[in-house]
Amino acid sequence: MARAWGPYQGNLRTLLRAYKYKGLRPLSGPLSRLLIQVFKQNFPESCECIIPVPLHRKRLAERGYDQALLLADRLSTETGIPVLQCMTRKKETLPQYGLSSARRKQNLAGAFTLERNLTANIRRILVVDDVYTTGSTVSAMCKCLKDNSGVNFIGVLTVARAIRHGPGS
Repeated sequence: MARAWGPYQGNLRTLLRAYKYKGLRPLSGPLSRLLIQVFKQNFPESCECIIPVPLHRKRLAERGYDQALLLADRLSTETGIPVLQCMTRKKETLPQYGLSSARRKQNLAGAFTLERNLTANIRRILVVDDVYTTGSTVSAMCKCLKDNSGVNFIGVLTVARAIRHGPGS
């Protein structure tokens, strides 16, 4: 189940791009409040943990912060659900922005690894990221989680979701 606060367009797109690419970390506060609204409306059954979509270490060094982790931390503070940084992006991928859906999927094949085993009582996970575009990133992450743990529910929560406008878009 994937849920987002709004479409990735207009002012929301402008805010998210500033947050992600222009170093405006303070935007994590208002953006996380949007996540909290969506969480409360769409995830009535609690999850055992929140897992942010990880950045590759090189991209983290370039950017100086992990935008998904900041959002996840604020959501955790509000909900009491712990953040687990148990996954890494082991493969340095191209930025997804501007790639076709097929190229995004190819770009992310084998990109994630589960670094820490999840305990047996963790069955419901919430994956957090800033933008859901084609779903390639979370699909690759979810495949890794399902292949390497006993998880039986993975919810996805993002601030924005790209709206597709037809074949090939």
